[in-house]
Amino acid sequence: MIGNTTTTFRVRDNDLQPGGIMVLQVRAIGGRSTWTTPGLLVGVGAIAKLEVVASGTTDLSQSQFYLQH
Repeated sequence: MIGNTTTTFRVRDNDLQPGGIMVLQVRAIGGRSTWTTPGLLVGVGAIAKLEVVASGTTDLSQSQFYLQH
C-alpha cells in the first residue's frame, strides 16, 4: 500500500487468536524494524482500524489500532 490510501481486509474467525483477539504486525517497506499492535478484542461484525504513522523510515510507534464505532 502507498501513503494516504485505505484498504479493507476481511478476517476469518480462525485467523484470530483464542478469544477473538486480533494482533497485527507492521513493517514499512525497506524498514528494518516492525511494530506489533496491542491485542484487540474483535467481535462478530466489528471493524478494526489500523492507522499507520511513520516517523522517518522506520519508527511506526505512533500508529494506532482500534475498533471503529
